[in-house]
Amino acid sequence: MGLFNNFGSLLLLISAVLLIVSTISTPVVNNLSLATVNSGSRVYRFGVLGWCNTAGIDTCSPKHLGYNIQNVLGEISNWDLVNNSINGLTKALIVHAIAAGLAFIGFVIALISHKFGNILAAVIAFLAFVCSLVAMALDFAIFGVVKSHINKNNLGHAKYGAATWITVVATILLLFSIIFVLIQCCCCHRDKARAAAHHDDGIHHDDGIHHDGHIDEHELDEKKSPFWKRNKA
Repeated sequence: MGLFNNFGSLLLLISAVLLIVSTISTPVVNNLSLATVNSGSRVYRFGVLGWCNTAGIDTCSPKHLGYNIQNVLGEISNWDLVNNSINGLTKALIVHAIAAGLAFIGFVIALISHKFGNILAAVIAFLAFVCSLVAMALDFAIFGVVKSHINKNNLGHAKYGAATWITVVATILLLFSIIFVLIQCCCCHRDKARAAAHHDDGIHHDDGIHHDGHIDEHELDEKKSPFWKRNKA
């Protein structure tokens, strides 16, 4: 039982940490990005809360939700990257942080709870998995368009950053965490049933049934007879 409980909780904790790491990507941590575009001496990095442009020195945006990718890449491309839709989707990247929060809540509940608590933890882990899956889809959708445009038109070299792959790993771990937390629910129920059976077995032993299954008829007669007829010790 402890193995599944600890392992499910551990997976939730690792997932939460990974999603936090992906959330604090560029511009919070400049070298950690969802996507990177290299063009000559310039390096453009995009994250959940903004972007950085490196050309000798780092120029980063303020930390906020949503940003205009076309404005960032305007120096190397004048193509409208479906501006309204893509720039609107960058606000939704905050789902990385939401998934991290849910994963951590699921970890705490799974760590301190038993059967019904683990069911709740599994539900929360599932919600975290859905949010992480959405975050992963957004990473590939938004920066897949950027990557395709930059590479196809030989404007530089674009690739997905480490934070995107970290999100992929976190999503996979969340899926497995759901399975292990649900297994813990079954194990907890089974162990309780065994404990109850053991308790009942102990009661039977007190009623004159020995551990080897032998029934002491004399002892049973003693218990059934009126107290004034019982042998005194």
